[in-house]
Amino acid sequence: MAARGFLLSTSFALVLAACAAAEPPAPGLPSANAGQCQKDTDCKADRICEQGSCTAPQAKPVEQQPASINADAGVQPVSAEDEKVALTAAVAAYIAQSKREEIETSLIESDAFRKLVRGDINGDGLADLAASTLFAIEGSNTDFQHLFVFQQREGKLVLIDSSAADAGKLADFDIAGGHLQVSYLDYAEEDSRCCPSIEYKKQFVAAGDKLVLRN
Repeated sequence: MAARGFLLSTSFALVLAACAAAEPPAPGLPSANAGQCQKDTDCKADRICEQGSCTAPQAKPVEQQPASINADAGVQPVSAEDEKVALTAAVAAYIAQSKREEIETSLIESDAFRKLVRGDINGDGLADLAASTLFAIEGSNTDFQHLFVFQQREGKLVLIDSSAADAGKLADFDIAGGHLQVSYLDYAEEDSRCCPSIEYKKQFVAAGDKLVLRN
């Protein structure tokens, strides 16, 4: 009888052992030799999981900002503050001259429409400046653009011309190849006052203290 009980106990134990071997192991944390992580959230801060190890992500290269399209390559411009001072003084002098000569009753500058172009006009390797701005005649609905041209000397901008703008409407301008090129729009017979349609160009070069027409 005792032998029978021993056989039953032994059989029962063998069955339990077989069932335990058949069941898959319970999931748990990875072992130390399984790596530091299984996914990015297992890592701290901004580190990411790569092949079981937490690593810092590679920094993205900084995109280089394009150079100004209004500057000749290799020329040395003056500071933005010096440019502003030179142009402000030139504008004030032009308004004062207009009043003295009674060209206009009073001019008001709309400096939000200023455009600056830098480049070497005379081949000395320094950035000169051409700047346009918009003037309105006080008490009327008339406005016009005016062009100021500066030459850089000893780190300062010196006004050499403010009459390069033609009688037509100033369309665009640029400094390249050692000269200033200006595009104008003039009126055809059928054009309305708002919209001149005839485009023509003139080139100017620096000659001493003034600009001269090249073509």
